[in-house]
Amino acid sequence: MTLRNRILLFSLLAGGISILSLILISNRLFLNQYRNLEEDLLKDDLRRVQAAIERDLTFLSSVAADWGYWDETYRFIKGHNPAYPQDNLTPTTFEGLGVDVMLFYDRNLHRVASYSVNPLTINPIPLPPDVDRQYFQSLLGMLPLTADFEQKGLLRTQFGPLLFASRAILRNDAVGQPAGLIVIGRYLNDLRVAEWESSTGLSVEIAPAADPRLPPEFRTAFDVLSSAGPNSAFVEFPQTGRDELIKGYSILSTVRGDEYLILQISKSPHIYKTGFINFRNYLIFIGFLAVVMGTLSWLFFSRTFSSRLFAIIRAINRFRETRDFSITIPVRGRDELSQLGTALSQMIADLGRYHYALAASERQYREMLQKMQLIAVILDNEGKIIFSNEYFLHLTGWNWQEVLQHDWFERFVLPAERDKRRSRYLQHIQQETIEYQQESWVLTHSGEKRLIAWNNTFIRNPDGTVAGMARIGQDITEARKNEEKIRQHLQESNVLLERLKTLREIDTTITSPQTPAEKMEIILNTIKNALRVDAVNILTESVPGYLLPYASRGFNLAQIMPISAQIEVKEAEEALTRGTPLVINRLVTGELSHWLTSRFSGFVPYQFYAAAPMLVDGKRYGILEVFAHKPFSPSDEWRAFFQTLASQTAIALDHTQMIQDIQRAYQELQQAYRATVEGWSATLELRDKETQGHSERMLELSQRLGQRMGLNEKQLEDLRYGVLLHDIGKMAVPDAILNKPGPLNDEEWEIMRQHPQYAYNLLSEISFLKGAMDVIYCHHERWNGSGYPRGLKGEQIPLYARIFAVVDVWDALTNDRPYRQAWSIEKALAYLQEQAGILFDPQVVEAFTALIYEEVSFNYNGNDLICGADELSHFPAD
Repeated sequence: MTLRNRILLFSLLAGGISILSLILISNRLFLNQYRNLEEDLLKDDLRRVQAAIERDLTFLSSVAADWGYWDETYRFIKGHNPAYPQDNLTPTTFEGLGVDVMLFYDRNLHRVASYSVNPLTINPIPLPPDVDRQYFQSLLGMLPLTADFEQKGLLRTQFGPLLFASRAILRNDAVGQPAGLIVIGRYLNDLRVAEWESSTGLSVEIAPAADPRLPPEFRTAFDVLSSAGPNSAFVEFPQTGRDELIKGYSILSTVRGDEYLILQISKSPHIYKTGFINFRNYLIFIGFLAVVMGTLSWLFFSRTFSSRLFAIIRAINRFRETRDFSITIPVRGRDELSQLGTALSQMIADLGRYHYALAASERQYREMLQKMQLIAVILDNEGKIIFSNEYFLHLTGWNWQEVLQHDWFERFVLPAERDKRRSRYLQHIQQETIEYQQESWVLTHSGEKRLIAWNNTFIRNPDGTVAGMARIGQDITEARKNEEKIRQHLQESNVLLERLKTLREIDTTITSPQTPAEKMEIILNTIKNALRVDAVNILTESVPGYLLPYASRGFNLAQIMPISAQIEVKEAEEALTRGTPLVINRLVTGELSHWLTSRFSGFVPYQFYAAAPMLVDGKRYGILEVFAHKPFSPSDEWRAFFQTLASQTAIALDHTQMIQDIQRAYQELQQAYRATVEGWSATLELRDKETQGHSERMLELSQRLGQRMGLNEKQLEDLRYGVLLHDIGKMAVPDAILNKPGPLNDEEWEIMRQHPQYAYNLLSEISFLKGAMDVIYCHHERWNGSGYPRGLKGEQIPLYARIFAVVDVWDALTNDRPYRQAWSIEKALAYLQEQAGILFDPQVVEAFTALIYEEVSFNYNGNDLICGADELSHFPAD
C-alpha cells in the first residue's frame, strides 16, 4: 500500500471516528437532556394530580367544618332535633355538596346517624360495613377528641377507595366540649378521575395495588416505588418507537400510611420528539460538513505534502543507486518539507566529505597500527589472520607469508587450549557477544610462551553483520613475573608481620595483671594458632631429673605421662642441649616413636612432632612441644620462630616465678608491718595502765561495726591499724598526767589533747599507715565540731574516725576508770543515742546499737565486749 493510499485510509478512519464520537457525544448531551426534561415535566404533572387530590380533601374538610359548627348539627347530636336527618340529609343535599358519605358520632364515638348515596345516581345505598373499622383504626392516634380536631385522607372500603375529612361538632360560638364528630366522604371512582383529567389535561388512571388483575406495567411501577420510599415518583419512557406515551407513577397511601392505590398519568412526549428531529437534522448537517471538509483537506494535503514528499523520496533513491554525492533535493517553499529537502541535500554533501575522510583515516589507521609498540591483528569470521602489524611479527619471529591467511588457533594458541579457544571464538562471532578484555598465551616461532593482554572489538560489514574481530594486545609476560615476585614478598611480609604480632601479644600477656593460669592459657592458644598445629604442651623441670607436664592445649593432658629428663636418643639430646628445635615427621616411623608412644595411653593420633628447649640466659626451664595430625616439612624460618616462641614461653615462666617471689616477699613485709604495729600497741598498754586491754577490746568491735557499715578488706585493714595505734601519741604525755588518779586540770587537759597531733607528727610519713591516720589523727573529733585537734564537723570527719569514736566512748563508758565506775549497757546505749547528731554520727550510732543488740542476743557478755556488773535479764533480746 502506497503512502498516498495510507494517508487516504487514515483520513477516512479519523473522520469516521470523529463523526461517530460526535454523534455519541451529541446523543449524550442533547437527546438525554431532552429525555430528562420530559421526565421532570411528567413528575410535575404527577404532583399536579396529587395537588388535585389534596384540594378535594381540603374541600371535604371545609364542608365538614361548616356542618360541624352548625347549631342544628350540635342539637341533633345532643338529641334535641330528631327531624334533622329528614330535613338535611337528602339526595339533593349530597348532590349539592358533591359528597357521597356522611357519618355522625356522639361524644363517645358511637355512630348516631349515617347516610350514603351512589355518586352516579345519587340514590341512597347501604353504608360500607367496614367504614367504622377503617375509620377508627385511623383515629386512634388523634384521640382524645378536641375542639380543633381535624383528620383527612384516604380509606380503603369494600365499595372502593374513599376520600374523607372529619371535624369536631361544636356550637356556633365554639364554646364548650365537642358534642361529637362528623365525617364526610367522597368515593374515588371514575367520575373523580375524569374530573382530575379535565382539570389537569392529563390521562389519569388509578388501580388498587392488591388487585390480582393488576397490569404488569402497574406491578413493575409498584415494586420500584415501594423500594424507593414515600413521596417518590417513577417515570416509564417509551423504549421503541416515538409514538408511544410517556407514563408516570406514584403511590397513594391510606391515612394510616398503607400503600393502597397506584396513580398513573400518561401523555405524548412532545419535547423529546422535537429534540429527536432537531438532532437528526444536526447529524445530516455534520455529515455534509465532514464530506466537504474531508475533500478539501485531501486536496490540500496532496498538493502541499504528498507530491513534495514523493519528490524527496525519488531523489534519495537516485542517490542510493548512483552514489553521486553532488545530488541536491530541490523542494519549493519555506515550510518544514523544504527545510527537510535542504537538510537532506546537506547530509548527502556531508556524507561525501565523510566518505573521503574515512578513506584517508583508514590509511592513517593502518599506518598507526604498523608503527605502534602494541600487537595488532585482525581475524575473519573463521579465525584466519587478515592483518598483523610489524611489532607482532617481530615479537613472534614469523614473517608476512607465514602469518597472513593462516589459522590463528593452529599457529599461535597452546595445543591444549586450541579446540576450546576456537569453539569460543566461533560462538562469539555467531552470537555477536564478545570478551572485550582477556589474557591468553601466544606461541612464538621458537616455541616460547608470551602472555598477552588483549582488547577485542568486532569488525562489521556495511550492513551491520560481523565480519571479524580486531585485537590490540600488550606483552605482559615480564610484568606478570614481577607481580608474582611482589606477591611473594608481600606474603612473606604478612607472615613476618603475623609473627611479630604473635610475639607482641605474648609480651603483652606476660606483663598483664592476669593470673599465671590465664596468662599461660593465652600464650598456648597464641602459639597453637601462630604455628598452625593441633596441640601444644609444656614440660618443666619442676622436679630435678624429670620433665613434668605444666600446661597444654589441644589434647587431654591426662593422657601424657611424666618422662625422664635423661633423653636416651643421642640426636634428641644433642639438639636440645645445643638449643635448636627437634623436628620429627611421620611419628610412627620416627626415631623417638618409642619415647612419645610411652607417654600416651594407646594410639598416638599425631604424625608431626617438634620440641624446643625453653631457655633464658642459658637456663633451661623445660621443653615446648607441638603436635600436628598431618605431617609437614617446616622451613628454617618456621624453626627459628618456634625457638623464639619457646624462649618467650620461658620468659613468661620466669616472669611468673618472679611475680610469685615478689608476692611472697610482700606478704612477709605485711606480716612484719602488722607485728610492728601490734608491738607498738602492746608497748603503749604497758605504759598506760588505764588502757590495758583497751585496744584488743575495741579492735574486734570496730571490725564488726566496719563490716556492718560496708567497708572492704583494705578499708578494714586500715581501720585495724588505726585502732591499734589510736593512742600512740600518749607516749609523749608525761606519766604524771597520764596516770593521775583524779580529774585533770585545764593545763593538764591541754597537754593531753595534744596526743593526736603527736601521733600525726610521728606516723604521717609512713606510707602503709596513710589510711590508718584517719583514726589516729581524728578519733577525738565530734559531730558538732566540738572535738579536737582541728574541730572538724559532720562528714568532714573521716568515716574511720566516726566509727572508732563511737566504739572508743563505748569502751570508756562500759569499763572501770580510776576516776569512776563502769556504766551499764542500758545507760551507755542511752548516752550514745542521746548524743547522736551532737557528738556522734547518727548513722554510725544506729548501726552500732543494732550490733550491740545482736551481740547481746548471742550472750556476748564477757570482758572482751563489755565490762559492767549490771544484769541483762531485763534487757530486750532484739
